[in-house]
Amino acid sequence: MRSEFEYVANNYLTSRNEPLKDHPVAHFLRHDAARAAASALGPIGKDMIVEGSPGKGAWAAVPWVAVFDPIVTTSATRGHYVVYLFSADMKRLYLSLNQGTTEAHEEFKSHANEELARRAAILRDRVPEYKSRFSSQPIDLGASALLPSGYESGHAFGKCYRLDELPFDDIPARDLRDIVELYLIATARGGTGYIGETGSSDDKIQGVTLIERRQYRFHRRIERNSKASEEAKKVHGYVCQACGTDFEKQYGSLGHQYIEAHHLTPISELPEGVPVPQDPKEDFAVLCASLLLRRLLKPAQARISSWRGSVGSH
Repeated sequence: MRSEFEYVANNYLTSRNEPLKDHPVAHFLRHDAARAAASALGPIGKDMIVEGSPGKGAWAAVPWVAVFDPIVTTSATRGHYVVYLFSADMKRLYLSLNQGTTEAHEEFKSHANEELARRAAILRDRVPEYKSRFSSQPIDLGASALLPSGYESGHAFGKCYRLDELPFDDIPARDLRDIVELYLIATARGGTGYIGETGSSDDKIQGVTLIERRQYRFHRRIERNSKASEEAKKVHGYVCQACGTDFEKQYGSLGHQYIEAHHLTPISELPEGVPVPQDPKEDFAVLCASLLLRRLLKPAQARISSWRGSVGSH
């Protein structure tokens, strides 16, 4: 990645005086720089999306190369993700666990940066392990535009490199893999805090069919039908279908109706914004909380374990 980043640093400022459309430096950022980052990720990047951007319609003050986990986001406008941010003067390169700023500004207006900073603190709390390799010191992108200021507020932790003193390729590649691993862990532990909403127009029972949909707003807010779990519990009862635990038998009144209704269709498989019929008998199961947590964490843990087995510890 060293040569790709140096090329951008050496050519970006002069390129900004020329039309963006079909410019070779813009093409290099979108393709060559992104491919270099994807290659550096190795096995941990198998399911990731890697993109580079010089801006859309006009040159960006701060170009970037980002790594998106599609479970969280596929766009730099929303969610949290790992990103390389070039400072506006092309003197510094920041590797950052950061957040989309566009939807934050749409939702929170003048308070967007405060909200981004609050959620950056949540990400740091999710993975205190970052302290052994990365820093939570503020980043300075040297630009006062809306997006750069949002990136500065949304920065959770990362590392700064001088673009005229970039280390050998294996060092930034190792840093990238490490921060992506922390990204996966942070997401498995709750990310910036997903909020389930109720009260939508689809919160109704139609016979025995429940209508649900997936919506992406800022930080991947998920809308699920609040009545779905209630109806599923009525159908399946309150005994864990995996291990047979009956909490009321074990704990008396404290365990009365203590069970979790689990959707058998993952949220990622629901079409965005489209109502989907859900049958409480066929599309749900009731599980005790410990089994449900293990099931939710299993995909992220498997990805991390697979990567560690492929590359070894470092």
